[in-house]
Amino acid sequence: SNDNIVGLWNHIEDFIQKRIEEQEDFSSSAIANVNKAFFNIECSAFSYSDKMADFALSWVEKELANWIKLLNDAIAAKEIKSDIDVVTYAHIFMNIFMGASYIGVGLPNGYDIENMRKQYCYLYSQIKI
Repeated sequence: SNDNIVGLWNHIEDFIQKRIEEQEDFSSSAIANVNKAFFNIECSAFSYSDKMADFALSWVEKELANWIKLLNDAIAAKEIKSDIDVVTYAHIFMNIFMGASYIGVGLPNGYDIENMRKQYCYLYSQIKI
């Protein structure tokens, strides 16, 4: 989350841009699949550290809280509809990235960013004013 960015869609675009930069950075280090790299690191961490489960849970809770905040801010700014179930939509927005990340483990270059962008765009179009 970047507090200098205003608007839900602008946050989504920034998030997607960061994923593009992440893929490029890893690729320049001869790591073609950022998702597989992170997956391997996470699996190792779960195997070797009892604290990893707590860390992972904390990360998910923070990620969900961030999406809830972004949605509530967008409602307050009258960017999106006010009658949505914020928590459910926060989970859906979060799960787009989580699903793309997991699927990306098996793809040659990691997650399909354009498909992820399309999913975010579709979901956003359903709630925007």
